[in-house]
Amino acid sequence: MVAVKARSYRQVSPTAHEEIGGVFGVQVEFATATAASTSVQLRAPSGAVTSLSRVSGVEYELEREFPRLTDLDAAFPDGLYAVLVGGSTMAT
Repeated sequence: MVAVKARSYRQVSPTAHEEIGGVFGVQVEFATATAASTSVQLRAPSGAVTSLSRVSGVEYELEREFPRLTDLDAAFPDGLYAVLVGGSTMAT
């Protein structure tokens, strides 16, 4: 699993930048292909659960962009996250 929470900036001059929000992303990769019925979710410290999209037989991901850091922090606060896998994890 790889998780990223980052601020986004725009270069406005050779020596200055402005903050333009943030991004949150998670990627989960399995060693072998998963069944199509497999679900992968991310549980936030608050208990909120967000589903990851199936990208391939072995990879699931979530990526969200936010216009303000306060929006990013409200949706995905700092803390411990858990990955929840449901259904069969092995393709047949």
